[in-house]
Amino acid sequence: MDQIEFPVIRINSKNWSDPEEGIPLETHYIYTPKTTIFNQFYLNKEVADCKGTIYKIIDRKQPDNFWRVIFSFIPGVYKAELVFQNTSKTITLPALKEDLIMGIKRFETEDTKNITKDWIAETESANSIREMLAGA
Repeated sequence: MDQIEFPVIRINSKNWSDPEEGIPLETHYIYTPKTTIFNQFYLNKEVADCKGTIYKIIDRKQPDNFWRVIFSFIPGVYKAELVFQNTSKTITLPALKEDLIMGIKRFETEDTKNITKDWIAETESANSIREMLAGA
């Protein structure tokens, strides 16, 4: 079975509730013990990996290291692993570009116009999903 290839990005930008949902995930770990954050931003969300394969986040595996749990109040110590399920769906580069640009534009404000313009230009000029997500 194919393995998920990072970075990944949320798809279905029309459902984004926060502009940070357009930022790629570089790894399969999250660093917060808060269930509300996991439920709002990760659980049952679909992501596309560098190959265009779509996965769904179905769970998180709690850390089994005692110290990571005890000191979870210290930023960066808590580390839970996201559990992904392959949906057997794929997304093409043009479709992903369109979705991401739509999401970027949803949160554009007067203060972010220049950044938004640059981000959209970089997205449009990408030759692959990997280049679009990782800049390489």
